[in-house]
Amino acid sequence: LDAVQYQNFLRAVETGKWPDGKPVQDKQKALMLQAIIIFENQHLPPEQRSGFMPDACASNSQREAAVKDKTDNSNVIISSGKAGN
Repeated sequence: LDAVQYQNFLRAVETGKWPDGKPVQDKQKALMLQAIIIFENQHLPPEQRSGFMPDACASNSQREAAVKDKTDNSNVIISSGKAGN
């Protein structure tokens, strides 16, 4: 896959059409996406690749905070086991 083919595939996936106006079929789109990913991994730095996210998403941060809260035992109260407490 060369740079021109990569650009053509990228445009076809983005628009859903070939340069001649014919629609891109789902199977073609899936194959082009695979080729795009391979090309980008071989030729582009991570920050220029399709789907790149510079930071973790908020839901990831919230999940990490929830896990930390569950493993934080500082608020655990241990009972003496005596009746009437």
